[in-house]
Amino acid sequence: PQGDWAPPQTPPPGVIEVSQTQPSPAAQNGVFGVRVTDSFDVLEGLDLGATLLRTYTPFPGPKQLVYLSDKDTDANPQNGPFRLVLGYDRETVFGADFALAFSIPDVAEGLVLRGEAAYRLTPDTAGRDPFTQNPSLDGVLELEYTWPDGPTTQLLYNLTWKKADAPAPDTLTHRVALLARHDVDERTHLEGAWVQNLSDGSGMLVPRVRYTLADGVEAKAGLAFFYGKDGSEFGVWRENSELDLGLDFSF
Repeated sequence: PQGDWAPPQTPPPGVIEVSQTQPSPAAQNGVFGVRVTDSFDVLEGLDLGATLLRTYTPFPGPKQLVYLSDKDTDANPQNGPFRLVLGYDRETVFGADFALAFSIPDVAEGLVLRGEAAYRLTPDTAGRDPFTQNPSLDGVLELEYTWPDGPTTQLLYNLTWKKADAPAPDTLTHRVALLARHDVDERTHLEGAWVQNLSDGSGMLVPRVRYTLADGVEAKAGLAFFYGKDGSEFGVWRENSELDLGLDFSF
């Protein structure tokens, strides 16, 4: 993400320029992966999957501080000025996922439990190199249920762990989310999502409605509302909250 949606970053003291490098288009810099899946006759069906991926970190991180001697006014290289060079690090991703369909007799039918987890292994396993990004772990557990004559809902729990640069403590983030979609009739369609960061108290709310006015003509409205304190995960996007109204024509 760039512009208004770029992740906020605080450069080190003395940095007056920021540049970014990317891997060269060479075979040794390619992205390679393999995925294995299988299904089992467990309850109403169980799907398992495993993924191994050799790739790059999704966002650039600090790679180098370059002293800009031609822009230094006090001839002291200790306080800069510097150019911060951002770049990507190699990482190996180990992933696993499952989907289990089941029912609770006389209570609920057609439940689906899903789970995914990915461990990102980088060269800096101990978090001692400030110019190499650290390992991390992401996992999510989701329960989906379609209510009789009602909406389809998904309740999710997300856990994120990231190795911090030593000696700082590792970061652990907990989130919950609720998603729902419902076709009221052939014309009216409702959907929405709410995400809450349990670790810093921030969150987002995204309701949407679509209504078919005539064949090929659809009106839609949506709200993206972000809340939280300064510096929190979703609080940094508070100024990006918006109401979106639109009219789609198909021809």
